Amino acid sequence: MSSSSSDSADGDNSESEKPRNHTVWTKRRTRLDSQENEALNLMESIRTFRAGDDLDK
Repeated sequence: MSSSSSDSADGDNSESEKPRNHTVWTKRRTRLDSQENEALNLMESIRTFRAGDDLDK
């Protein structure tokens, strides 16, 4: 666990050194992450819905 937290700290320190297009990539990555979260939430909803269906039978 400690190694991963130090890795993220290193990333934060070098933030200002990254090229400008990194910001564009970060925004694009964030948009993909939000779409992925939406898909995961939808799958979870379907799973919950099916579980409720099974309980009714």
